[in-house]
Amino acid sequence: MNLRFNLLTLNPLLDGLAPLRRDRKRFIFSAAVVALALLITSGSQWTFGTVAVLIFGLAVMLSTAIFGLMAGLCTAFAAVLVVDFFYIPPQFSFNFDSATLRVAIALGAVAGCTHALERRISAGIRSKIKPPLGIHGHLDGIENGEVYGWAVDADHPSKPVRVGVFVNRRPVADVLAVYYRPDVENTMNCSGSHGFYVDLSRYFPASREALIDVRLPTGASLTNAPAIMHVPAIMPRRRGPTVLFMHIPKTAGTAFREAIAANFPQSEIAYLYPTPPGFLVNDLRALPLEQRKSFRIVMGHYQFGMHEALPEDSEFEYITVVREPLARILSQYAYLLQKEPERITEDNGTVLNLLEIFKKRLTVDFDNAMIRFFAGVDEREFPPGSLTQAIYDRALHHLQTAFAFVGHQEASEQSYDWMQQHYGWRARSTLPLVNLGKVRMPSETHPVLTAAIRHYNRWDYLLYREILRKFPRPTVSSSQDAGLP
Repeated sequence: MNLRFNLLTLNPLLDGLAPLRRDRKRFIFSAAVVALALLITSGSQWTFGTVAVLIFGLAVMLSTAIFGLMAGLCTAFAAVLVVDFFYIPPQFSFNFDSATLRVAIALGAVAGCTHALERRISAGIRSKIKPPLGIHGHLDGIENGEVYGWAVDADHPSKPVRVGVFVNRRPVADVLAVYYRPDVENTMNCSGSHGFYVDLSRYFPASREALIDVRLPTGASLTNAPAIMHVPAIMPRRRGPTVLFMHIPKTAGTAFREAIAANFPQSEIAYLYPTPPGFLVNDLRALPLEQRKSFRIVMGHYQFGMHEALPEDSEFEYITVVREPLARILSQYAYLLQKEPERITEDNGTVLNLLEIFKKRLTVDFDNAMIRFFAGVDEREFPPGSLTQAIYDRALHHLQTAFAFVGHQEASEQSYDWMQQHYGWRARSTLPLVNLGKVRMPSETHPVLTAAIRHYNRWDYLLYREILRKFPRPTVSSSQDAGLP
């Protein structure tokens, strides 16, 4: 296969060279080649004292261009020793005379010139790439007591950039830029999860002007920094336990997320989602300890166990929203049909129905997903069909001991009312309608499918029964909460 590819590539090249073999200019070219060889060898003889050193000069150039100046100088030093021992009379001994010094100076100059040329060429190439490579960032300003901006390493866009915040030249915070910014996604052609927010209100009990600086790991300041900015006086933030909102898919969690987030400054929110507004990192432990200490709400598609990523002395409590298992599974299937049909499509293009998905044990999304969230089990260790009574017992224990509240998608407004009263959230009085699916499943399910859902998700049904006992679902009218996904 590779041989055929090479031949197909080589033949057109040979065909293009064929006319040159009949061109009279080929004789002039031959003379020019000889003249160039004479020029190079005579130049090498004059510079190094021997033509043989030309090869060592090329080796120094190659080493410097690939590995940098220090590697090039090391290569030059080794080459000087070799040339002195083998080529400068008397041979097979070290002389360290003027001829050796001349070779050393020449090879050192080759390394230095190659390094300078390589940097110039590299800078020219990098400047033409959109966006330019390197670390870029901008200090945007202060809003509600939070200084904010963005920083991205275009060479390594999947790695967050650490920024240091200084107030009046004194360091006050060290954070990773991981928040989603759609404007950064558009301008920098990256994921967009490169924003940062730092709460300055605790350093300024009264309104005042301050010199704000944000620096990169290199020590360089972001664009627009340092700058004199007005820091407004902010009422002390309400402190309390860190709320861990475990977002189980297809339970109106997106609506809850947006309503909850409106009650917090950005620096106190952690988003752990694989897509926007998710952080650039999927593990809180990748963030600096002080940054984790500032979080008051952690939201995302994570399983039980997130509290282990919080600082040791943190107070926390879990909350979540659940949904009747059959309705949640039907909604999940409708979502896959609309958004990710490739996950339930066979190689021949056939889209699997739910019964086929159950039989093939295709994904944990349809295999007691609620138990997996409450128990905090790894799907690689427990693939579809492998959950046991012990896993159910673990999930039940977490439900009874760690969850301050479990709401119900079927009574979303009442569930959010409880959160508002319990936590004092007032920013939004009702839940928004978001993330509505276009694919709707029939209101009545075939008895065979209903039986299959119950069979393959029996642990979820058992846990759901216990949830209803501990956190009863309020009775709502048929029109309430309609349309929430």
